[in-house]
Amino acid sequence: TGHSLAFLLYQLSKNQHVQEKLYAEVKDFGQSPETLSADIRSMSYLRSVIKETLRITPVVPSLGRFITKDIQCSGYQIPAGTMVSLHHGWTGKQKKYFDNPEDFRPERWLEKRPNYHPYSFLPFGFGARACVGQRIALQELSLAVVRILQRYEVTFLYEDLQIEYNIVSKPTVKLSFKFTDRLSKPSRVSAS
Repeated sequence: TGHSLAFLLYQLSKNQHVQEKLYAEVKDFGQSPETLSADIRSMSYLRSVIKETLRITPVVPSLGRFITKDIQCSGYQIPAGTMVSLHHGWTGKQKKYFDNPEDFRPERWLEKRPNYHPYSFLPFGFGARACVGQRIALQELSLAVVRILQRYEVTFLYEDLQIEYNIVSKPTVKLSFKFTDRLSKPSRVSAS
């Protein structure tokens, strides 16, 4: 969850319009601890930002499984005992499944997409071996983002992010962010 949060804050820093739109959604929610969980579930743009972050920078970019019996797949014979891997980190960047896949665009998750394939986005795996911590990870990530954005505007202090892809994806260097307190900032006024 820590790497996902770092990647998400990076995306918000690089895409200030997304950060401001998300701030508009979260700024008044969760003032009461009793309603916070329900409030988070109602935040569709927050869910979209999280999904888009996990699509572009999945913490676990691939899933491996051993085949337990001989199978045929796409014309290939795969014997039992073979390790197969699904690289959803690669799949999430394919034009076949996502228009302009290199762009960070959370709105794509709010639109009807005729080319969407249910297996093109699997940040937590699927089926019986899906990540058992998925719900708590998403809840922690959501809560952290809500609380950070309610209080701070986030900026990234370097030019670009470099990622080391391994079993777990991680930044190649420690990430540095600047958190500007929204409460002490002068209000922004826009003309109509």
